[in-house]
Amino acid sequence: MRKDRRTSMRQLLLRVSGLCFVLLITALLWPGVAPLAGALAVLLLFAVLLQARFERRLGDRFAALESTQEKLRSSEENLAITLHSIGDAVIATDAEARITRMNAAAERLTGWSLAEASGQPSSRVLHIVDVDTGQPQPDPVQAALRRGAIVSLPARSELRVRDVTAYCIADSAAPIRNAAGAVVGVVLVISDITEQVRIESALNAAEA
Repeated sequence: MRKDRRTSMRQLLLRVSGLCFVLLITALLWPGVAPLAGALAVLLLFAVLLQARFERRLGDRFAALESTQEKLRSSEENLAITLHSIGDAVIATDAEARITRMNAAAERLTGWSLAEASGQPSSRVLHIVDVDTGQPQPDPVQAALRRGAIVSLPARSELRVRDVTAYCIADSAAPIRNAAGAVVGVVLVISDITEQVRIESALNAAEA
């Protein structure tokens, strides 16, 4: 892109130089039009200087934009790497509680791929119930959006995966805020504590 702009500028300079040469020859051949030819030459040169200044500023802005885009791409890649390296399930939503991101652990735990879950309400993907009563628990994402604060599930909560598998879980949902402080989404971290609960239940049974 920068090369194209430089080529365009060189072509313009060549054309203006040619026009100035024509005006000079005209002034020499017809002295009566010399003042007019001189004025036109000055105007052409002035226009070229303005064009060069504009091109330079435009080039600087393009360079800054390209640098910003590269930083954004790098930030996105680092975020994706970080999410997928976390052992717990991590789910991000927008301000309407629609899922926007999931790491691999979240895909395994929920039984939903990111492609399937993206854009879906969190309550559709996360079927969380009370272990003892089987009654639905409040959606932690909606709770975090409503309160604008970090919320956690009650103890003995269970995630049911497409009514086939169930996991005992602990979670924490925190609002995501933009630079102005407005809540723009929620990040939900879910830990699978099924094995921990099983061991505690076995120990309690042995002590009874």
